[in-house]
Amino acid sequence: MTFLHVFKAEQRRRCTVRLDQTDKRGGSAPPTRPSRLSGTSTCGPYDDDITAIRPGPWYVIPVDYKHVIQAMAGAIAVDTIGSLDLQWPTVSDEDRDANVKARSKLEAETND
Repeated sequence: MTFLHVFKAEQRRRCTVRLDQTDKRGGSAPPTRPSRLSGTSTCGPYDDDITAIRPGPWYVIPVDYKHVIQAMAGAIAVDTIGSLDLQWPTVSDEDRDANVKARSKLEAETND
């Protein structure tokens, strides 16, 4: 599981951009919620919130910079896939012959 964290300064910058750009105003509600304006969170500590949803492993990724998100998410994906010990499926000789016959039938069909 991944938790994407946006620091308060970046939240403020993004909200300001949305308020300043007319083409971005319709995409989200204005930041008028008391929790956003006061800088307080309506949630408890991250540890309690995150582990209550689902036990780990959890990865907290700061999302202030796209290159950081992409690098961290990519590294997590590569590590996770590598740890799965995945194997290519095996195809028996009988199944391979059946596939060859099926291909021959498909190729022999006429386009009506």
